[in-house]
Amino acid sequence: MEDLEQGDLFAYKRIYERLRDVLSQLEEPSTEEITFAIKAFFRCEYEDQFVVLCSGGQHSEYMVDVLVTSFTPKSLIEKGTLALSPNRFDVHLAVESELGGVSASGPYGVMKNAAEDFLKLLLINARRRVMIMTSLAFRKESEHVDARVETLRKMYAAFPNACSGVLIVHLAGSRPRSTQVQTATHLDAIRAFVVEENGMSVSELRP
Repeated sequence: MEDLEQGDLFAYKRIYERLRDVLSQLEEPSTEEITFAIKAFFRCEYEDQFVVLCSGGQHSEYMVDVLVTSFTPKSLIEKGTLALSPNRFDVHLAVESELGGVSASGPYGVMKNAAEDFLKLLLINARRRVMIMTSLAFRKESEHVDARVETLRKMYAAFPNACSGVLIVHLAGSRPRSTQVQTATHLDAIRAFVVEENGMSVSELRP
């Protein structure tokens, strides 16, 4: 697959392994700290060569949590001439992260939020897409992570023009002491899946 070619800065396996290394170094982080670390990771990875649109960086968030492009959306038209400024419009990577939040305290709410954010990725014409999420299991539900990933695969497959597949990074979630979802980032808590380009299957990435 093109995705696994050596030297591809946006290869899914490369993104997963490097993001996993960063997140696993966090010590009992809050949701806000994980979100901050995710955005900082993508800024650090790509800001030297590309435009990275996300909060906390040189450019503000645009459409999704992180967008890596060849252009700045707010600088499309030149002053005076009104000419189009960029020669190309490359969207290299789109990223969404959904780690629960106050409004999502159960399996349904957490998955509903994740699916809504995943939909944003499918609506964007990006070369690569990354979804970072958590989930909760129903009582006595086994293999719930695989079930949630399969739901996202079906969403992807329902878009006839979707291409390049999707990297799904799953962080283990729990509710040990409150209704607030708590997300873990130790090595055993982080899994990654790739929805294949044709949407027919999912494969789990191994570090």
